Amino acid sequence: SKRVPDWSVGELSLATSEFDEDQKARAEELDAAYDTSHWQGICEKTEVNRCYYTLDVLDQHLKGCAPEGPSLDVGAREWWYIPALYSFRPGPWLGVEVDGHQRYMDMTTRAAVARARCSSLDGAEYAVRSILDEKGRYTFISWFLPFVFFDTQVAGGLPDRFFEPLRMLEHVYGLLEPGGVLFVVNQNQDEVDEQGKLFEKLGVEAELLGTFVSPWVIDPPTRQGWLVRKEI
Repeated sequence: SKRVPDWSVGELSLATSEFDEDQKARAEELDAAYDTSHWQGICEKTEVNRCYYTLDVLDQHLKGCAPEGPSLDVGAREWWYIPALYSFRPGPWLGVEVDGHQRYMDMTTRAAVARARCSSLDGAEYAVRSILDEKGRYTFISWFLPFVFFDTQVAGGLPDRFFEPLRMLEHVYGLLEPGGVLFVVNQNQDEVDEQGKLFEKLGVEAELLGTFVSPWVIDPPTRQGWLVRKEI
């Protein structure tokens, strides 16, 4: 399938014109609260719904939670949701993805797609490396759908050697500045339970935010989140 994004001028308005009444009302609220003007030109039509969903969830659960400063996204994949992250917290942002050189059928890489998005977002960068090699310090860290089970990672195409959920969580928590916020999203109850065990093993206090509710639906619809505030 074609993976080169079709970021034509009409994509955003075409997508929003198909919103139902609840989606339109919520989109108006989010557009008034955040700058979403940069979405034009870096979102495909199918990504607009998902970006509004992401911004909606961030606004509901994290508004005003984290101090200003640099932000990190772990496991960024092709970073389709950077428009929403950037609206919620304008740069600088770093997206880290160990499998960024993965190629699609047209030979485009994840990194190429992600960096094309970043090119119009001041301060947004994308790096291909293991999160264990990251040494920066951040006031906000997001981590969407971490691999907490081995079989899920295998299905995602990563080699066995990368399965170190406890070590990775400990390292990511260590990248967080005192007073900073870590936001973790799991895709179902089994992963939520396992994620909770990882936090317990590290002695990290984490608040379970429950299942996300939004006018937009994203697969899987059973996503839940965690909020971690690092003590000062």
